[in-house]
Amino acid sequence: MSAITTVATAATSVAIAFGIGFLMQHGAAAPADTDAEARAQDGTAVRSVMMSRNTVGDAVFGVPTAEIMPTTPINNIQTVAAIEMQYAEHAVPDMGTIYATPFGECQSQLAASPKPVATVELIVTAPCKAESSFLIKHNGLVFAGITDETGSATLNVPALTETASFAVSFQNVEVAKVSLDVPDVGLYDRAVLQWRGSNFLQLHALEFGAGFGDTGHVWSASANNATMATTGDRGFLVRLGAQEAEIPYVAEVYTFPSGLRNRDGQITLQIGAAVTEENCARDIKAQTIQTNAGKMLIGKDISVRIPSCDQAGESVMVADIYQDVTLVSR
Repeated sequence: MSAITTVATAATSVAIAFGIGFLMQHGAAAPADTDAEARAQDGTAVRSVMMSRNTVGDAVFGVPTAEIMPTTPINNIQTVAAIEMQYAEHAVPDMGTIYATPFGECQSQLAASPKPVATVELIVTAPCKAESSFLIKHNGLVFAGITDETGSATLNVPALTETASFAVSFQNVEVAKVSLDVPDVGLYDRAVLQWRGSNFLQLHALEFGAGFGDTGHVWSASANNATMATTGDRGFLVRLGAQEAEIPYVAEVYTFPSGLRNRDGQITLQIGAAVTEENCARDIKAQTIQTNAGKMLIGKDISVRIPSCDQAGESVMVADIYQDVTLVSR
């Protein structure tokens, strides 16, 4: 079909449409639209729809090609009344104290009382934390624990300073803390070995020239206890921490009653490591802390190299990590 025929057809169609509209308005009365009112009420009345493209398009129904320009974005901006407001980041409200521990029945508590040999009894009470892992922190010392079915736990911890502060945290949130004076801490020297995980590390003390397995060899498997320290005879070692905890921090603390024993001598401290299939041929990270008569010495981060896996089941000793404890008679 030629372009002329297309235009003529379009003109004829337009004329017919206008004629139909004129007859409907001025001609014989058309039958009443009984559904018009219903459509008006339910929103289904016929509406015209126009579609366009924001580019140059092809002729549609014989209408010549036309270029439709998109509306400038600035024309879509609507002016509204100004509203006075403050932004929180510009006007920060005063904040009060934020408590990690909820009030009421779920409030957690940490109680402390002094015990012999400069130790402290800690009682953790967390009614809503039954059989849950927690961490105790004290002047760099960190170890894990687990509450019982009532949410409680009792621990005996060697104090490292005369003014001793302790804190307990669940899921890395500190929920309670306590401080107390431990006046007899100056009578004891202490050494700490602590690490995270199930690596089998041990702290060994060789008192007054003793060899491994002798009476003066003090470690976690020896029979020495705190009573021996109260008389000034020998030192003792305690192991802290639960390896079954979610974050298994473990610590061993050796104590010697340097202020109760009037004699010359020296105590050598070494680190032992059991070689297992899990830790062989690896470097184990750990920390050491040492005190002298209640005065904190600088702690150190250390790395213990475990031998190859063909030595699994054996133990290795690492020396020259701690300062030797030197006693001078008074």
